[in-house]
Amino acid sequence: MDGLHPAAGSQKLSEIHGNIWKVRCTECGHVGANRAVPIPIPPHCATCNGLLRPHIVWFGESLDPVDLERSVSAARSCEVLLIVGTSGIVYPAASFAALAKEAGAFVAEVNLDPTPNTQIVDVAIQGRAKDIIPALL
Repeated sequence: MDGLHPAAGSQKLSEIHGNIWKVRCTECGHVGANRAVPIPIPPHCATCNGLLRPHIVWFGESLDPVDLERSVSAARSCEVLLIVGTSGIVYPAASFAALAKEAGAFVAEVNLDPTPNTQIVDVAIQGRAKDIIPALL
């Protein structure tokens, strides 16, 4: 996540792929915010002096099960799901459109190109999110 939702005041977030503005200690596991640009190299944990890494999920790593379950639950219980700017091929997030549709939600997709979800959504709008989203509002 890029931190824009919290900055806008969003409350109930599930950052299933992590947050680039957070770091996690490889030794003690402490997670904290770090907006230093550039980040000191190598970055060290203030708690234990261990090495820090971005608090994001890299390919091959497991998603946080609590965040994932919260996201799946939200997809299954939402009335409207807006999917913006994704390839629609990275699972399990790519399955959220189908979960929402199965539960009866209205699903809209905004993307530059068609995705595997384009065939199942109620509305697919092709274009740049920076142009489309303000027009929808």
